Amino acid sequence: MNESQPSQDQLAVMRYADGELPTHEAQLMEERLAQEPALRRELAAYQTLEVLARSTAPPEPTDLEWQELRRGLGHRSLGALGWLLISSACLAYCVWALGALLDWFDEPHPAIFVAGGVGLLLLTLLVLRERLAALPLDPYRKVKR
Repeated sequence: MNESQPSQDQLAVMRYADGELPTHEAQLMEERLAQEPALRRELAAYQTLEVLARSTAPPEPTDLEWQELRRGLGHRSLGALGWLLISSACLAYCVWALGALLDWFDEPHPAIFVAGGVGLLLLTLLVLRERLAALPLDPYRKVKR
């Protein structure tokens, strides 16, 4: 398969059509478009391709779907519990580290690590649930290279 790289003019036309050129470069491009029919044809071809691509693209997950997933009481409660466990474990570990420096404590209590691990596991499971629920809405899952 022979794929050629786009020329500088083609890249500039794409950036112009997408509104990505700074004002002064966009004005220069408009002057060139007024004088060069080939460049106008390139712009028209790109705009046609852009319209076609937008019309055939599957819908992406919207903010509404994400909000619906996060709206449930269980999701919010488990998320808050996960963050609380992780925060508590971090705080307890800091207290233990300070106490170890002052020779108050010898070994950290295993509950510190258990609480942090459980909190991390809860948050990981919530993210995994969100990703799996949004998977059918992912427009790129059937794309093959």
